[in-house]
This record gives sequence, structure tokens and C-alpha cells, in this order.
Amino acid sequence: MGSAALTINTYDIKNHREFTYAEKNENWYRADMLSSMHRSVHLLGEVKNTYFCKKKVGDELWAVSYANDAAKHFIESISAPLQLLRQQYKNHDLSPIFEAFECVSRRIPTNWLDCIKTTHPSISIDKVLRRLNVAARSLCARLGSASNKRKYSDFRRNAQKRFHSIINYFHTCMRKRSNLTVIRIDLHLNNVDPGSSEGIKAITEEQLRSIQSMRDAFLKHTKATLKSGLIGYLDKFEVGLSRGIHIHFIALLDAAIHQRDVTIAKLLGEEWKKKITSGRGNYFNCNARKDIYKYRAIGKISANDPNAIIGLRLIAAYLSLGELYAKAKFPTLFRSLRKGLAPQPANSRGGRPSSHLTEFDIRSLDIRSITRGIKFI
Repeated sequence: MGSAALTINTYDIKNHREFTYAEKNENWYRADMLSSMHRSVHLLGEVKNTYFCKKKVGDELWAVSYANDAAKHFIESISAPLQLLRQQYKNHDLSPIFEAFECVSRRIPTNWLDCIKTTHPSISIDKVLRRLNVAARSLCARLGSASNKRKYSDFRRNAQKRFHSIINYFHTCMRKRSNLTVIRIDLHLNNVDPGSSEGIKAITEEQLRSIQSMRDAFLKHTKATLKSGLIGYLDKFEVGLSRGIHIHFIALLDAAIHQRDVTIAKLLGEEWKKKITSGRGNYFNCNARKDIYKYRAIGKISANDPNAIIGLRLIAAYLSLGELYAKAKFPTLFRSLRKGLAPQPANSRGGRPSSHLTEFDIRSLDIRSITRGIKFI
């Protein structure tokens, strides 16, 4: 993984827009590799026989070729700097799938992978082909074992539960008020070293107590400011390599009471920056950048707007599904995700029942289709 810029066609889950990202600090490269391993597993499982074959490129020269897409993803994942990824996320629990690739990669010499790009006599290529196919099949066998299936199921269970919990919470809020004003703010701490090439630094108990105190103070101020107009809220504590400690905060407001979303987000952000953190914090006002969102789920949204519903599901995915790949370790019990109490649905006023929550039910959309290609780390 060199220092040259890496161009990745991907999907920016934070801004909900497709783009080509040239990134020198390689954060997105790490995310791409971790998610690529998961894609490889699904593709490898669909192929039962040969993954690699040889193609003739000269009179007596041959090169290794991919027999299918599964082989291509397998090589991309095995070629990744797995030791560096392990170092970068040394204070995280990584997916059992990563551990399986890490184990198989130790058995594959670098010169085997070089055969993909270079030409060799037929005899030497045949030997490499056999070993590469055996390596791919051994990975499938390792991941297909009952113990590994159980480990992977246990690892991903909490992320899936969180995703569906957030989805159900959004659904409940929209049943309370079909027109909402959504506020999104990213809260940061300036005096926290985000990390370095040595990886994300471990969080101490003192840091956790401090950030918890600030989270509580910010939430208390938010409730006092928005009062009865606050329908629901949630916040997610995260630790990243480039951003360090940060919090994603989302408030769902009654659109009949609060309409000035950019102003509200700025007022809350300034409270965090100047008072709660005593000048040691900063924030990003997502509501001030509504124009860059493909599926806009901030500002005023309606329950009968399918793009807003998809946007809310993407928010839920962003706040939960990153833990399918890596989970931060905390020195003590700590709630990284918090939600408000589920609001009671509004009383029926008679008349014809509303149909928009049936047609665009936030719980019924296919998560695989709308999150395909998204990098969650």
C-alpha cells in the first residue's frame, strides 16, 4: 500500500452520493479491503470447483487468469496489507472473516501472486494454479465450518440488532409525526490525538468518563432548547483513525414547531464547541450541506417521500453496520449508541387512514439493495 493516491469508485454513505475518491491517507482503502473480504466470501461460496485457470500469452509462456469474479475478489483480499490492517485496528475486535483471510494469506508466498501479473513456463504455472485453488477452497472450508459460522453469527448479531432497532425507532417517530425536521451534527474533540500510522489509540476509562459527561450535558441542553418539539434523538460514539473520538448526533423534531434546521443545528453545535467542551470541541453542521445528499434525510422530511425513507435507512446503516467489520474495545461497560424513549403514536382523528406509512414503510425496504457498495468504516 504505497503513498500514491488511490482512486476508488464507491459510495459516500455520509453524504449519500456516488463519487470517485482520490485519497492519500488510505482510510477508504482500508474500508474497501475489509468489505471486499466479505464480498469475496459470498462469491467464493457460490463457486464449487475452479477459481483460477491459465491463459497462453506467448509460444511457451502462460499466466494465471481468473476463472470467475470470486477469484478476483479473493486475490484482492489476499493481496491487501493484512498486517497493517491488524496494526491499524489493534484496539478493535475484527471480523472472523478477516482472521480467516489472515490465516490463509500466511500460506501464500508473494511470488504466487506475482504470477497473476507475469508470464512463466507452463509447468511452473500449473503448480501455482493448483496451490491457489487449494488456498481458495481451504478458505471456503474454514469459513464453512460450524465453529466459524457460529463465531461470525455471534460477531455480527449486535450490529444487525442495532440496525433494526434504529429502523424501528425511526418508524415509531414517523408514526408520531409524519412531517419531521431532522437535525444531524458531528461532534468532535480537538485535543484528542486521532491516531497515527501505529493505529487507533486505546481509549482510557478517564476519557470515557469525560466524554460521557459531555454527552449527557449536550443532551440535557438539547432537550431544554427544543422542549416539546423534540420527538426523538439518538447519538453514536465512535473512534476513528483520522477523526479520533467523535459523536454522531441526530434529533427528530416536529416540523410544525421547528423549521429552521440549519440555525438549530448551528446553535447546538456552538453550545458544544464553546460551553460544553470549554472551547476544546468542534462540530460539523450536516444540515448546512443538504445540497450534496443524494437521499436527503435531513431538514424537513415527509413520511411519503421515498428518498427520505431510503436516507433514514442509510443513516441507520452508517450508525450500526460498521460493526460487521470491526468493533472498538472499551476498558469498561459503555453504551456507544443511545436512543430516546419511543414516542407514543399520535391519537387518531378519524377519517380515512393514512396510506403513506404502508407504501413507504421504512422497515420494508431491502437493505442489501440500498447499501450495496457502501463502505461503513
